[in-house]
Amino acid sequence: QPATVNNIKLGVGAVQFTSNSAGNAGEYFQLPQCQLGGTVYNLLNCIAITYGGITAIVKFYEPQGGMGVILSFLEFQYPSTSGPYTPWIYIGTNGYLYVGDYAGFYWQLSTSISPGWHTLVFSEYKSSGTYYIQAWLDGNYIGESSTTNEPQLYGSYSSNGYPYGYIGTGFTGYYWPNTPYGNWFFFNGSIALIALYPGPPTQAEINVASGGPLPPGYIALYTAGSY
Repeated sequence: QPATVNNIKLGVGAVQFTSNSAGNAGEYFQLPQCQLGGTVYNLLNCIAITYGGITAIVKFYEPQGGMGVILSFLEFQYPSTSGPYTPWIYIGTNGYLYVGDYAGFYWQLSTSISPGWHTLVFSEYKSSGTYYIQAWLDGNYIGESSTTNEPQLYGSYSSNGYPYGYIGTGFTGYYWPNTPYGNWFFFNGSIALIALYPGPPTQAEINVASGGPLPPGYIALYTAGSY
């Protein structure tokens, strides 16, 4: 069955995430959960921990003045504001796209973004004790960063796991770059597709950012059909 966002089916047209100009009121969808070693995690953490990494492909529309969190994971559920959290993919108040995690520091890649439709491929994975993030936007390579600190996607900095994951919102707290202070940050653009793959990015997955077809092998697919 198609996933829903506050009764809006992700199956017919792009889902519009409406919010006011401050990006603090709008629609959202909570991701499913799993249990690993007795700890509850959301789908993003579940894939990364189980497979050693996760690659997300996101097709979205950035409106004029667009901002907000596209994907996030947290220890706590909306509308609470207490506990560890990561706005994994978001558009900042400065009009830049940010992707990344918390690893004892704000571990991110960023790039300017213009209004219109975009395709993002973002991957976070580990190899031989080192953690990596890589991203591509519309066929352009944003970059890569690495750390030996275990990031929150793999369960660090929380004794209770990260049970909650969201499409369309996330808590941005007090220090994440170019986000509202101490608030939930709702995306006010449209999301046509999110595909979540296990492990580091394959060439076929990277090619989607340049207009290539969506390859098989995804763990989860949230689609809004045409866009």
